[in-house]
Amino acid sequence: MRRVFSVFLVIALLVPSASVLAAPDRAGRVEDLPTLEEVALRVVELEYSDIHTLTYRGKDPSERAASSDESLLMTYIGAGSSKNITYIEYEYIPGSGVYTLSWEFEGDGQSGDMYAAAADIAREAVAALIPPEGMGLRDKYKVLHDWLAGQCAYGYADEDVYGQFAWNALVEGLAVCNGYAKAYMLLCETAGLPCIFVSGEARSGGRTEAHAWNMVPVDGHWLYIDVTWDDRDSGAADYDYFLVTHQEISKDHKFALDYLKIATVFCPERFDMADYLAARGMFAGTGAGYELAREPSRAEGSTVFIRLVGIADTYDPATCPMPFSDVPSWAIPFVALMFKHGYTAGTGDGSTFGSETPLTLDMYATFLLIALGYDSGTDFRWDSAGNTLVSLGILDGDEAEAILIRGFKRGDIVLLSYRGLMQMMKDSAVTLEEFLAA
Repeated sequence: MRRVFSVFLVIALLVPSASVLAAPDRAGRVEDLPTLEEVALRVVELEYSDIHTLTYRGKDPSERAASSDESLLMTYIGAGSSKNITYIEYEYIPGSGVYTLSWEFEGDGQSGDMYAAAADIAREAVAALIPPEGMGLRDKYKVLHDWLAGQCAYGYADEDVYGQFAWNALVEGLAVCNGYAKAYMLLCETAGLPCIFVSGEARSGGRTEAHAWNMVPVDGHWLYIDVTWDDRDSGAADYDYFLVTHQEISKDHKFALDYLKIATVFCPERFDMADYLAARGMFAGTGAGYELAREPSRAEGSTVFIRLVGIADTYDPATCPMPFSDVPSWAIPFVALMFKHGYTAGTGDGSTFGSETPLTLDMYATFLLIALGYDSGTDFRWDSAGNTLVSLGILDGDEAEAILIRGFKRGDIVLLSYRGLMQMMKDSAVTLEEFLAA
């Protein structure tokens, strides 16, 4: 049976804030304050607590509808987190472009303890369903889809809550579409899988009503999952709405907003660019696909860097010794070439490369700038190489700020590498791509 249920949101005024999330090390300039989208990135990482407050920059209220920021934040938080945001209050200094935003997570329907109980069940389920290795991305999404369909039934027991939360689906076992979609998102978050919450309308049995479902990135495309409509009354899962395309789900689902745009705030997927790089042998996926939303390691960064400087096919074990003890076998040719050509001296006493160290923006920016012909220490500083990319126009300031907030991802390697290929080499009239092809 297909079910549609209105998505329940509560908005009310707040008392003065009980806790403050301040922008660190800000000099007070409006342009240094985060944007609304960057606020959303920070909000979804916060745990339950009292009311939060954050100052950000935005347009003058006269330039927008009075409720647009409120609606946009609700959309971003709803799309990017398995939590719900319920209370919002704004304070604006006229003519300043500065806002103070206050909010609370699910304070009217689900407490922090209830969310923690749902998170515990999600962890147990993921541990039982998904092995540490050997399972493909589609299968991971499938086992979570099937488990939730068997765990939860459609409906609600508490008329004050209406089955809207992850807790209802995972603990109570009774939820409506919003609860299903939030629970599926919590399962995906726990498993480290990108997932976005989508709201809109759905049409069934001649009726069109508010509805909620999910979108996930698979094989270079955003696909859609509606566990609510795939949950048969028998308890077995159907697959009519599992990993379907935008065209397929749009036959009876209508999106409230441009969720493909919203998804890029939380999941920096650059599928077309990844395909472009992969076709040229410069970027490769893993057993789980491109994994563009995952943090990369230094070892992974080395593979793309060596391809960008055009020497990947010069590796010879006889002339490229490996002095580091922590390099995985698949990365040895690339790290060995880095050492041979003086691009790395290792870490600490020089016995390790730091293969599993998370790659940062400045680290990868250093790699890219060297590939473009710039000298570290002369043309740029390695510890501020990201700023040099901004000055060259390879990265804009807002993008750099967003990376600092959410962390550097494999999708950022793709973005910077693609743009780097299109960039002119230092003191040259040819692009990096043309240089490599010559």
